[in-house]
Amino acid sequence: APARRWAVIWITVQRASFGFATSGAQTIISSVALQTIRVLGWNAVAASTTVLTWFSATTAGTTLAGPYHLAANGGMVVPVSDYGWFQTTAVAVAMVLKNEAASSVGGNVVYLQSSAIA
Repeated sequence: APARRWAVIWITVQRASFGFATSGAQTIISSVALQTIRVLGWNAVAASTTVLTWFSATTAGTTLAGPYHLAANGGMVVPVSDYGWFQTTAVAVAMVLKNEAASSVGGNVVYLQSSAIA
């Protein structure tokens, strides 16, 4: 993956795909000790009507973005931003996407994960 100059160091841009068909919290990006996660862009498509919300750590964690209401066979694209759209509020916590309905959801996320993100 290409590296991006961020502050005074190079941080590798990372990508992940996700797919699930159950309701509840889905870990999209796993936690790493001493590192923060910043989402630069993402997309999602749902097979049936649902609501998606991004959380830090667990659904009991801090709401980071959303809720996003998706219609059946609908989706959304959040384009890549150099500055990012949202990030975890603490180090060493996962990025979680909560699905309100038992709907098949698939997508991709572009992100940074580093101890150098403030």
